[in-house]
Amino acid sequence: MKIDTKFIVGLLIMLLYLASNKVYSEQGGGRPPMMTAEQMVSDMKKSLGLSEEQASQVLPVVEQEMEKREELMGSCGGPGDFESIKSSMEKIDSETESALAQYLTDEQMAKWKKLQKERKSKMGRGPGGGGGGPPGM
Repeated sequence: MKIDTKFIVGLLIMLLYLASNKVYSEQGGGRPPMMTAEQMVSDMKKSLGLSEEQASQVLPVVEQEMEKREELMGSCGGPGDFESIKSSMEKIDSETESALAQYLTDEQMAKWKKLQKERKSKMGRGPGGGGGGPPGM
């Protein structure tokens, strides 16, 4: 079975991030600040040209995506089964894409897909290469 190296590196970065959150929380610091769903939608407004109405429609989609990703990563006790995790992440991406398609124009959807592809291509590049990001970024 061939395992995608970029995926593994990206997943390891994500797991290290989650582990650092746990240590940070245990040290009494609470949870380190993360981009909120509202901030992500604000970024989507800028990058995709969302109207206020669209922004209010996609906010629950982004919130649900964040909850699903957090739940998935919280259920990972360690490196585990990469293929299962990858499959679950792809399912979340697909569900989010379908939900967003209800509210975005064809042009906005095409741009969102392009931005997602760019984001995914940056995953696993190590420091400064990014480890994902908000929808539309």
